[in-house]
Amino acid sequence: MEQKKESKKESIKDSKKESQKEPIQESKKPSIKDSKKSSKKISEIKNNNNNINIDNNNNNINQINNVPAHKKSENSKKSKISDNKAKEEIKSKNFEEISIKTPKITLKKSQKGNIVYDNGDKYIGGIKNELKDGIGVYYYTSGSRYEGSWKNNLKDGQGIFYYASGDKYEGEYKNDLMEGKGTYTFASGAIYEGDWRGGMKEGKGKYYFKGGSKYIGDFKNDNMEGKGIFTHKNGNKYEGDFKDDKKEGRGIMYFHNGDRYDGAWRLGKEEGKGVYYFKNGNRYEGDFKEGKKEGKGVFYYNNGDREMGDFMNDAPVGMHVKYCIEGKIKKVYY
Repeated sequence: MEQKKESKKESIKDSKKESQKEPIQESKKPSIKDSKKSSKKISEIKNNNNNINIDNNNNNINQINNVPAHKKSENSKKSKISDNKAKEEIKSKNFEEISIKTPKITLKKSQKGNIVYDNGDKYIGGIKNELKDGIGVYYYTSGSRYEGSWKNNLKDGQGIFYYASGDKYEGEYKNDLMEGKGTYTFASGAIYEGDWRGGMKEGKGKYYFKGGSKYIGDFKNDNMEGKGIFTHKNGNKYEGDFKDDKKEGRGIMYFHNGDRYDGAWRLGKEEGKGVYYFKNGNRYEGDFKEGKKEGKGVFYYNNGDREMGDFMNDAPVGMHVKYCIEGKIKKVYY
């Protein structure tokens, strides 16, 4: 019996020594004063599935009571709402305005803004990399205005330009110039519809003059040039060659009175070799100068006679030889 008691005492001593050798750290486990109480608490914690909250400042472990389910959902909703608000605040910060002194630019994330230039011009519209890009309106201090597409700070695409003079262009642009298809309406009432290149009328087009005349044909360097048809307001119609806005080359003029000229033209007038057909059947074949018969020519009468000689200022001069249908030859002096 005594041996058993001594062995028990030795074992208790040994256990105490071991416990002294390996002390329990507070940061990892709570101190245990009463082994029975602690075991009871541990069993309660296991049974109740309570959460453990670690206080970082004090390194204490605190037991948290169970939270009802409806309160948990409320807490999760509140946290979601606060998260959403934070996200909205972050997004709103991206839309803060940016100011640039010269030129003054107001930008937003949507790439829409204003530019005010030192000379007083103003731009409202799409901006990319601080340049006009997209759809926008440019106001000139002169009173002119452009509405349309921009690319890399230049007019590019479809647009309308309202000039301070009252003129208006509506059509295509490229590299800041009218290019492609477009219509230019002059304040005077004249209208051009057709092709543009490098800011000028070039290609096929129609030009309606203020007084009622009309040209349909080729354009080059902003002028009528090439083949075309010019209808005058009085009813005369010319079909032929043009150069620098004038009839030049070969062409036919149909006069409203029924006469017709077919021949060479220079600076808008009949000049060179040509044939003039009169309505009554007479005709003249010969030289023309500045729209009149001048030089050598033959005049054919509708009865079959013909007369050869010189002409000046649209009239016969000097001696003419007249060949009659009956075979007679006459000399006629003017």
